[in-house]
Amino acid sequence: MGKSESQMDITDINTPKPKKKQRWTPLEISLSVLVLLLTIIAVTMIALYATYDDGICKSSDCIKSAARLIQNMDATTEPCTDFFKYACGGWLKRNVIPETSSRYGNFDILRDELEVVLK
Repeated sequence: MGKSESQMDITDINTPKPKKKQRWTPLEISLSVLVLLLTIIAVTMIALYATYDDGICKSSDCIKSAARLIQNMDATTEPCTDFFKYACGGWLKRNVIPETSSRYGNFDILRDELEVVLK
């Protein structure tokens, strides 16, 4: 069975040609790069947030020290007028300085308490 030339031409036209690899358009490349950068930034921000330390000590010793400092302050005094009274006024109100001492502080109080315990 022979085919005529006109039939061969028709079949040759109807056969699919191999497709070329489709290249990405500049817009697709730009959007892909943008998505990649945003993903990297998001992962970095999540990692930084997860490992962030605000620098505030929250141990029991730090909390006790902070409470002691606040207890020794006198918040009724204006710090710009008399800072010593503002910072130490609470301690001065709670502790009487003996007349026999030229200086008196926390170490002196601890020493007196220790002497009482040891006697």
